[in-house]
Order: sequence, then structure tokens, then C-alpha cells
Amino acid sequence: MFAPRRIGKTWLMNELAKDLRNEGWITIIVDVEGMRTEEEFLRALAEATASRGELADLPETGLALLDAGIEIASDNFGAATAHLDRALGAGLESEGWNFLDDLLRFFRLAFARGYGEKLIAHFEAAGHAERLAPVYAALVALVRGERHLLNFNPEARGPATKIYQSLVRPLRRADEGASQPGKTKRGRPRRPRSP
Repeated sequence: MFAPRRIGKTWLMNELAKDLRNEGWITIIVDVEGMRTEEEFLRALAEATASRGELADLPETGLALLDAGIEIASDNFGAATAHLDRALGAGLESEGWNFLDDLLRFFRLAFARGYGEKLIAHFEAAGHAERLAPVYAALVALVRGERHLLNFNPEARGPATKIYQSLVRPLRRADEGASQPGKTKRGRPRRPRSP
């Protein structure tokens, strides 16, 4: 949530969390100020959820993807793919939840940690490439480049293109922000000092 200081963001978040808890939801509040990567977020989330019992009501897919993200952030590829397999075995839609966005976060994190090609190989070896062809095609395009979507049949390519666009959208926003080095966070750009 972005807003000026002293406007009531923390109060609003605490009130929302309280209301959600009253309705039976599990809430976790993580201060993301200063975080720049999904890896930092996952580490903070792992610390905030140290008492795993609080998440017992989250569907198996969600728990498995969370565990996969934590493991890949810790460079435990084997453990991460074991959790990923558990999540994909349970299905991306469960108990009214859809975990596709969480899977895409995992892909971005694995790619950022240098595990893109290994993840593609794992998808192929585990049979996920055939069963989840559009998701697999989007992963391949993330790792090897968008042009690789053309290697997939048109039935998979259409949905894969949409998934790929969702997958790279956060990366492009981050690149756009980084490509403006002279731009300050607030106000007008600074003028160069006169000698």
C-alpha cells in the first residue's frame, strides 16, 4: 500500500487483518518497506510464519508453493522441486483458491536464482511439461526468450502467451524503474549543481 507518511496505512492494515480474522481468515502482516526482490519478501514471509501451525488451513497447494519458494530462496533446488511436485500434484485450483500467480512467483524466483534451465529439465522429467503445456511453455519463454513460444503448438501457445505476459510483467516494471537512474522517488528531478 503506497501513501504518504502518517495517513493511517498501518491502522488500516491492522483493522483489515482484525476483520479478516473475525471471519476465519489467517492473516500475516509483513512490512515490505525497502524490499526490492521476491526473495527478500519470501524470507520475511518465512520469518513471519515461523509458527507453521497458523497456516494449517491453507490448501496443500498453497503450503507446498510457499515451501518451494522458501527452499529455492535458500538454494535448495531438490527440496524446492519436491514441494513444487506436491503443489502441482494437488492442482493449481483448490478449495476456491487459484495458485497460478504463486506458481509464477516461484518461476521468477527460480529464474532469478539461476535455476531456469534446471527447472525446465525438472518439468520435463516429472511429466509436468505435457500435463501443464501452457505453463511449461511460459517457463521456457521466460528462461530462453519469448521467441521460443513459437516452438509450441497453437493450442498451447495462446494461453502460454497470456501466462508469459503475466510472468514477465513484474520484471518489466522493475527494469523500467531501474532504467531511470536520474529519477528521484518524489518531487522534481534534481538539477545539476553549478560549478
